Amino acid sequence: MKYIHVIEKTIDKYGFEKRNDQIELINEILINYLDNHTKNIVLNAPTGTGKSIIAVVVGDILLQLDKDDKYKKQNYYLSHTNILSKQYEKTFNSLKDMIVVMGANNYKCEITKDTAETCLIKGKKHVTFDACRDCEYLKVHSLFPSVNHVITNYTFYFISKLYTSKMGNNILTVFDESHNINEIFIDFINLSISSQSLTKLIANLEKTKTQILSPLNQKKVAIEIDKLKKILNYTDTITKSKIIYNLNSKKGLTYLNTVIGVYNIISNICNYYKDEYEEITDVEFIKTFKMLSRYVYKLTLFKSISGEIIKNDIKSHIVDIEDNKISILPIFIKKYFKQISNSKYNLFMSATITPEFISDTLNIDKKDITFINAKNPFENDIKNLIFINYDNLNYYKTNDENIMFDISQICKNIIDEHKTESGIIQVTTFEMANIIYNNLLDHQLNHRIYLHPQQEKLENIIDEYKNYKGKKILISPSIFEGIDLPNEESKFQIMIKAPFPSIESKRWKYIMNEYNNIYQITTLYKIIQGLGRSSRNKNDKSVTYIIDGHIDRIFNSMHNVWKNQFQII
Repeated sequence: MKYIHVIEKTIDKYGFEKRNDQIELINEILINYLDNHTKNIVLNAPTGTGKSIIAVVVGDILLQLDKDDKYKKQNYYLSHTNILSKQYEKTFNSLKDMIVVMGANNYKCEITKDTAETCLIKGKKHVTFDACRDCEYLKVHSLFPSVNHVITNYTFYFISKLYTSKMGNNILTVFDESHNINEIFIDFINLSISSQSLTKLIANLEKTKTQILSPLNQKKVAIEIDKLKKILNYTDTITKSKIIYNLNSKKGLTYLNTVIGVYNIISNICNYYKDEYEEITDVEFIKTFKMLSRYVYKLTLFKSISGEIIKNDIKSHIVDIEDNKISILPIFIKKYFKQISNSKYNLFMSATITPEFISDTLNIDKKDITFINAKNPFENDIKNLIFINYDNLNYYKTNDENIMFDISQICKNIIDEHKTESGIIQVTTFEMANIIYNNLLDHQLNHRIYLHPQQEKLENIIDEYKNYKGKKILISPSIFEGIDLPNEESKFQIMIKAPFPSIESKRWKYIMNEYNNIYQITTLYKIIQGLGRSSRNKNDKSVTYIIDGHIDRIFNSMHNVWKNQFQII
């Protein structure tokens, strides 16, 4: 192998075991980057491959061997949750030139007793406090431009790439769990207005303008608030539409202009607040200003990038009308990807990814992608499947009280079969989680049941679940991917319903109609990811019980190239 010596030396630096399968993959990736001048590599690597170790070792060696001075000697490792970022941090905690960076809402401010989003000195020249010297947020954000390896989440990366100059042209960007990149980006970039958001914004403005602003700016803001109130009256009358509006329709353009009009009003208000931002340290004022700034960021991005994309492809975006809400959404990232990716090399990693998916959704020509398919490091009897196939479930059936009672009884019987083991129940909605949870409470189970409430961060529930040493059950719609539950933390799973993207979303309805392969594959990705939560090493056997017949159909479809990783019993 060409790069065997530098690979082994780098692995030794981190103190990891030398695994032949990892060394071979790292060598293949390096040959493609350094010798074949490949820019984009898609690595499909099952659980147990050690994707994070592969990514960091590749990144470290590229920093050593790539002498192109047009790129900053820095690598970014992106994950879609803070849980995954912390897993990276735990794996590489001895590495001095690596740092984990998150958005401001993940850090505490000792002065405001709130998150660092309320930072009283950020962006100010003449304001400081003694407590700021120990601020983790300020320390991390001042350090990260100078370290070689940066672990962060997708959202922070998007913000830094599109709104700031903190992240320049770098050597390597690793898109971990890259099958999620489209959904994360669409959530990030969409323009929307709703009665709920406007009501909250108007209330904050009414409160802070009279307490803080100068009389002149108060008058100016009051005029803009009146405009927002008129639009609020309009959004209150909006009801859910079954029609999918493209921006080439008269109605679609009307909705687009309404949304942009609101963002322009908010931009005006933000400028009035900005006039006095330097001297003000009131926490409520800071919160309101930051809220206004987020609208301005999105509007600026839309005008500078989205407008040009829409001009060249009017069907690239749709309008989604819900009750009291209007949203403007791109269908896929497509041409946006060029705006967020200016690294020399891209590494797309996932246990469920194909080059076709990356090409179709990110607008990368397939000839510019190298696909590497890692071998499954586990025997297939590690992940066992039992297809119960109670029914082909849909929205209406899962809202039927009798059906949900039957399903809850099936869950109870399965749990009774695993009296000495812990497990998880994967549902597709919080409402479904609540129904099953309440039904299970009626039985005398040998387990403590952990329910993931809708407003609670998943990582908090996961911590509680893991810290409890007795037998336990975790119920959540958010545990199909991105979590590790090895060994005794979970020995069985119950997957209730196929995790289809909801066609209540007009965007997903449009994708289902126009790009049905992507709709089906996205569902398959989530199923395969979900089936792997409880088998995390070669000796970690688990069993998954599948309730919905649709999962059986999708699992056995032509798209599923991962079947041989499982044993059906």
